[in-house]
Amino acid sequence: HEVTEGLMGDGNEQSVKKKTILLVDDEPDIVETVEYVLQREGYEVLTATDGYAALGVARVHKPDLLLLDVMLPGENGYRVSRAVRDDEELGVYPRRVPIVLVTARDLSLDPEREKMFMEFSRADLVIYKPFDLDEMLNLIQRLLKNAEKQAETRNDRTDQPEIQDPTV
Repeated sequence: HEVTEGLMGDGNEQSVKKKTILLVDDEPDIVETVEYVLQREGYEVLTATDGYAALGVARVHKPDLLLLDVMLPGENGYRVSRAVRDDEELGVYPRRVPIVLVTARDLSLDPEREKMFMEFSRADLVIYKPFDLDEMLNLIQRLLKNAEKQAETRNDRTDQPEIQDPTV
């Protein structure tokens, strides 16, 4: 997703890669609000409303970051996250895509359960609804910067231990 921008019409142009975020949520109000805020910050936003669609969009467009609701029709967010991590083209192209899980269920009250779900999903972090949009933007910016820094040096581990699906 290359975007060419002219600098104040002076003939100088530069090519800037616009970061792409896949926003996955089945609540239209959340999608509309978060999509607007992300676009206002200069991100390209792709959307999906269920887990199966999210995997399809991710495979075709290879976003720079996934913002993924947990409770989705079809495949839940934990399983979508895991599928992205297990997919050779998605999980390591050419760097590991950051994944942020979003949930209304506050698992932080049960640290063992939260750890189990995070280990299964292999997501980078979880944020809880309702969330502050400015905090969400800061997290996204930080994750994207870290991914960029690690793109050249990261050796993704393919020897991850098999972890049972806690959603069964």
